[in-house]
Order: sequence, then C-alpha cells, then structure tokens
Amino acid sequence: MSLTEMANMAPFLLLLWVGVTMTTALDLQKRIIGGQRCSDDERHYHVKLMMWNHNYERSFCGGSLISQHWILTAAHCLVPRGVIYAVLNVHPCPRELVQIKEPPKIYRDSSGRDHDLMLLKLPKPAGIQSNDLPILPNEEVCPEIGATLQTAGHTAPGTLLYGHQYCFESPTLQCANIKVVDCNPLLTSLKNDPIYYTSKHQNIFCGWADKVDTCPGDSGGGVVDQHKKIHGVISFGDFVIPSSIPNAFMKLCKKEYLDWIKKEAKDP
Repeated sequence: MSLTEMANMAPFLLLLWVGVTMTTALDLQKRIIGGQRCSDDERHYHVKLMMWNHNYERSFCGGSLISQHWILTAAHCLVPRGVIYAVLNVHPCPRELVQIKEPPKIYRDSSGRDHDLMLLKLPKPAGIQSNDLPILPNEEVCPEIGATLQTAGHTAPGTLLYGHQYCFESPTLQCANIKVVDCNPLLTSLKNDPIYYTSKHQNIFCGWADKVDTCPGDSGGGVVDQHKKIHGVISFGDFVIPSSIPNAFMKLCKKEYLDWIKKEAKDP
C-alpha cells in the first residue's frame, strides 16, 4: 500500500471521528492523550489542518510551521478530495483560517517510494515571529534512546472501554513528554499490518511514556526537544491498548530529509 492509497482512505477515517472516536487496531491519524495544556509561550508554530468538502468539515491532522510560508506535516494526511485549510495561531490564540491552494510536496526517494513527510505552502506569510519557529536538527545528530521529547495535539483525557480508547477533542493544545525508545516492540506488533510494509523503507524513531499516547487526528505534529529543535513528525502506531507500545515518528535528522526540506521549503 502506497501513501497515496493510504491517503485515499482518509475520508473513511475522518468519518469515524464524530465528536468521539473508537479505534480498532492501527490508527494512521493520531491525537495526544495524557498531556496537559501547553504553556502560552510554547508551540506558537503548531498548525491544525482541516478538510472541507460539501458534506462535512473537521480537523484531521497537525503540523508545524517551519518558516513564514511552509508547514511540515505527515504525507498520509493528504486528502485527495476536498480542500485543505490550515488553522494558524491555534495556541494560544487568536486563530486564523488559511486555505492551502498549491499542490503539496511529498518526499519521494530515489527508488520512487513515498515517505511520510509532506510540505504545504501558505498563500501568504504566517506572521509568526522568527524566534517562535522550531529549529531543524543538525544532520545525522539524532535523538538518542532515553532522550526526553515533547509531542502536542488537541485531545482531552478519554476513557477506556472494552479495550479501546475513546478520545475527546480539547479546545486547547495539549503537550506531553515522551522518552525515545527502541522501535522493535512497535515493528514486531505491526509485522502483519500493511503499515509495516509502507514504513520499513523509511527513517523513523520511536517514543513512549506511561499513560501517554495518541488518538486519531494529530498525525503530522512536531516532536521537539527543550530547545525547540524539531526532531520528528508524528507518523503511526498501534492503538489497541493505550501506551502499551511506542509510537513512530519520522526522523528528521537524516540527511536526505533535511536536504529535501531545505530545497523545497524556500520562502519567496
């Protein structure tokens, strides 16, 4: 299954979220649970992505402003039918809704395989202060096992019923800390899942924390350190029992990813 095929499933996945979502296995789009409200002086670059068509409007992914004109998110957030809007200034406020008009840019390797990274261009400058933007990592300086990083999303604490997590969308951005861990538990659990075959050629790292996990909707959000360096993009995980195994993030420290971002995400 290619990322394009995964994207074609997005309208179906979005319909599963009607105020409350119950997930049953792998969720491509994820939300943060077990966090707390982000402080007002952080995450000004966080973007909420929404889809609009004739039938419904809803939030479906997160993203990060990496410059005045460019949003970095996950490629599987792409919706082949419908219009994408970026909600800027989601934290702390006031919000601004901007339509994405240009075609997205998805990372494709030399073998023609898509990776779960996407760039969206804004039609006008975001107006964010330069010192509020996240910093790209140094080439091949990657998060080490045990390092503490932060994820963010729009979910209030949910409840567990029959082994599945119910998630409630929060009006405020939620932040949560995770530790970088080995990816083997996640990959082993997904070895028979289609996502394994679409991700095994990609560069990922994994994170986990007790009672902290994700629910549908905030894939694409940034994974950052205390110095506002963005090390990852929320990509995928196995969501049967919350916080039972790690989640996977795209590893931005890899040279090929950094070269692509710097080449494609140039402000006018």
